[in-house]
Amino acid sequence: MLSSGTWEILMVRSAQVDTSLLCDYSGSTCELDSQPGRYNPGMQWLASGVLEWVRKLLWSADTPWQTLIDEAQAIPPGAQGVRMQCDLLASQHAGWQGVTLNTTRGHFYRAALEGLSDQLAQHLQTLEKIGGFRAKELLLVGGGSRKRAMEPDQGQPTRDTDQSPRRCRNHRGRRGDVWLVWRGRVLFARTGQSAGRVPLPLFLAAN
Repeated sequence: MLSSGTWEILMVRSAQVDTSLLCDYSGSTCELDSQPGRYNPGMQWLASGVLEWVRKLLWSADTPWQTLIDEAQAIPPGAQGVRMQCDLLASQHAGWQGVTLNTTRGHFYRAALEGLSDQLAQHLQTLEKIGGFRAKELLLVGGGSRKRAMEPDQGQPTRDTDQSPRRCRNHRGRRGDVWLVWRGRVLFARTGQSAGRVPLPLFLAAN
């Protein structure tokens, strides 16, 4: 599951985890699950915060996200050679490359989306390695989902998967957090008793 906000939180519910790898990857985390024998390894990084910065830089802070998406959709996949290194917090090489006199702000936003998609693919591969699983689908939740054009024809699959990420328009991370807290309370005597009352899965289950 990808909880998309200013920070992206990619997390899985897994039956195994290689904790020795956590120190090797910046932003990696691991939590104990409410069910014995289950673990919640994850990855965290700045992502939607990058898109918020691009909007403020090239449009205005109150410009509707659909305006940015429409301009990005008018640009072909690959953004005509414009690429963005999106690690604005840690890399001195962060920013755009391949800019020409014909580059528009739609190119910049398209390149940001594609750069973040590449980042997501890399972090998903890392999480698969840490958790010892192979993802079949990705559930997207949180406010950051409205900043992205996540349709299959937008050239933003997470990797060479057969199934593009599902966009959950009405699900928000805080709602999931509340349910996760309730699962740990004595209101539900047995673990899993509340699961049937949650409208969407909280984690991507790994086999």
